[in-house]
Amino acid sequence: MHMIEFRAMVDVGQMRAELERILASPEFASSRHLQDFLRYASEKAFAGADHLDQVEIAASVLGKGEDFNPVEDASVRKLASLTRQRLEQYYARAGLESAIRVSLPVRSYLPKFEEVTPEQVPPSPWPRRMALACVAAIAVGASLGWWAGWRREWNAPLTFHIRTASGDLIGQGSDVVPGGVRLGPELGPFDGVIARLRFAPQREAHQAGILIWSGPDHYVKLGRRFFARNQIEFSHEEPPNPSGVPHPGVFDPDGQNGQPVWLSIRRQGDTYYGLVSRDGQIWEPAGPPITPKKPLEKARAAIYAYHGRREAPSIQAEFTHLSTGLVMDQLDGAVWESLADLGWTWHVSCGDSLQMAPVRPVLQVGLAPGVGNCQFELVSALRSERWAVETKLDFFPAPGVSAGIGVRGDKGAVRLVRYFLNGPAIALIHDGRNLVGVSDLNGSPAVVLRLSARGGVLRGAYSADGERFHELPLQVRLSELGGNLRAGLRTGATSLAPADRFPPARFYYFRRDITELQNYR
Repeated sequence: MHMIEFRAMVDVGQMRAELERILASPEFASSRHLQDFLRYASEKAFAGADHLDQVEIAASVLGKGEDFNPVEDASVRKLASLTRQRLEQYYARAGLESAIRVSLPVRSYLPKFEEVTPEQVPPSPWPRRMALACVAAIAVGASLGWWAGWRREWNAPLTFHIRTASGDLIGQGSDVVPGGVRLGPELGPFDGVIARLRFAPQREAHQAGILIWSGPDHYVKLGRRFFARNQIEFSHEEPPNPSGVPHPGVFDPDGQNGQPVWLSIRRQGDTYYGLVSRDGQIWEPAGPPITPKKPLEKARAAIYAYHGRREAPSIQAEFTHLSTGLVMDQLDGAVWESLADLGWTWHVSCGDSLQMAPVRPVLQVGLAPGVGNCQFELVSALRSERWAVETKLDFFPAPGVSAGIGVRGDKGAVRLVRYFLNGPAIALIHDGRNLVGVSDLNGSPAVVLRLSARGGVLRGAYSADGERFHELPLQVRLSELGGNLRAGLRTGATSLAPADRFPPARFYYFRRDITELQNYR
């Protein structure tokens, strides 16, 4: 475990260099307002300012007039909040090893520049009072293990590779090489497909992406391609007369810059929605919805890569986070109906006191004021013996409340949640039996929580960036949970004082990994 020591004395030249790296990162490069605000506020900090107010920012960064009223207009506060989140994302990914850390303190508009010095700290057990608090928090007879320093690297989500080769799906029949299309599991009527694709097509007919597949002439696909220029293609083919010609695409400005793109085909019955995203959180339509005249039968998730019926160099397509599940950013206002349409069920112990709404790009779950006891689960069935589920959660736990993901069977349940036990924590709980955990990430930023089953054993892990996971030291045999497994999101309050408010839980997505693929033919 690495502890980080911060030192405020940093050379201005170093600070400017770090600022430029941040502004050029994917977290900031797509938003002029974010760049302008962070640059403006940083220059004020470099000049020695000790205060920066909303009115000045509104005029200098957002172009607001003299009638700007910070009480009625929250645009500056929202800009600062988003900047704070993007800085956290940057330092969880590209800036993880940076020697300088930039942050935006809460209730301040001046960024803070600090030197970072890693320091090795040996593992140490939590104090006895923490163990006693844990025991009190779970059912009678539970046994407890708690190791604050026990955090080992866990397997990252699976990665699949396909190299392009001659062949195409366009037209009747298929001449793609056997590995040019790789098939995953059969999908339910509301299951979609999600993946992050790293692929930079540069020659005519280079293409790769995801499919919902019923056959070589009957599919819906979404991917990157090069047809005269870089494009995103969302299209379909169906019998008895496949088109035989490329479908129109939309310009892909990032097609050759090496950055990955997130792809999602969302399925509602016989209608398909194509979505693309830079970060896997905020999604945009890739084209109009597709409703094939002939419904796809026994549809399967799939990935593809090839370069058409042309002579072209072979290049690699890399797929990560290949999964099915929910993209919260595209839920509409009728949340319950949307989720029911997507094959989900929910259980609420406090009726109308639950408050759930899409607040783009998240699904926000909270409780009405004065409600001190409530349990909520939103679940769907697990269909295989080997699986992994994960969510990204923004939640600051308070005493008596928790939020995260869970798996429930006929005989038992497991939860991986943010929990408050003498301070924010991440806990893996086998209900009524065991609880283990670690202290939460500093400041409780958005965290990725992951439950996985392999070889009949369930494990839990967490991650700051969704790539490098730390496993918690508890393993539960699936046989202890029984059959009819369901997995999903959950929140709970057991002892919230009437005067307190339940902190809203903000879920960015819920995904189930696709763990196995086989070559088409």
